[in-house]
Amino acid sequence: MKRILFLLKNILANRKKFHFLRKKKHKIKKITQLSVKFLTKQKIKFLILDFDGVLASCGSNVLEKEASRWLQSFSLCFKQENIFILSNNPSDIRKSFFKKKFPKISFITNVEKKPNPEGIIFVQKKKKCHSREIALVDDKVFTGILACLISGETFPILLLEPYVNYDKYFLESILSFLYKKIERILLFLVR
Repeated sequence: MKRILFLLKNILANRKKFHFLRKKKHKIKKITQLSVKFLTKQKIKFLILDFDGVLASCGSNVLEKEASRWLQSFSLCFKQENIFILSNNPSDIRKSFFKKKFPKISFITNVEKKPNPEGIIFVQKKKKCHSREIALVDDKVFTGILACLISGETFPILLLEPYVNYDKYFLESILSFLYKKIERILLFLVR
C-alpha cells in the first residue's frame, strides 16, 4: 500500500513532466538500438538497465540472445563498471548470471523498488556523479521512467517493444501487457 501511495503521489506531482515522452530521443523500440554514440552525445557516463522486458522476457531469468549479444558488444565501448541492472525482481539466479557473464556490471539490490529513485541515488553515490550523467532504460513509465523524473535530471529512455514470451511466461507477459495499458490510460488522464 505504501508503494502504491508513493506511486500515485509522484504521478500527480510529476504529471507536467511527462511531455518528454513525445521526444524521439527518449524512446527506443528495442535495447539493441541503444548506442554508445547516442549516450555520449547526451553526455551520459552511467547506464541503468531494467531487466524484465528490457533485457529478458518478463518472468525469465535469462537474457534474450539478441540482448545478450548487444550487451556484450555495447560493454566493450561503454565500460561494464558504468552499467547497472536495477530490477524490481532481483532474484539470485539473475544476480549470479551477471556475476558469471558480465562480472563488472553491478546488480543493484537492497534499495526500494522503482519508482522510488533509491537505485539512481545508489549509482550517484557509488560513482560520485550528478544524476544528469545517468540514463535509465525501462519499459514501464510508472516504474523506472518515473524514478528518473523524481530524481531530478536522470535521462529517461522508454523502451517501446519489451521482450515477452507468451509461450513460456504467459502470466507474466499478460500482466506486463495489462500494466502498460493501464499506464496509457493514466497518462491520458493526468495530462
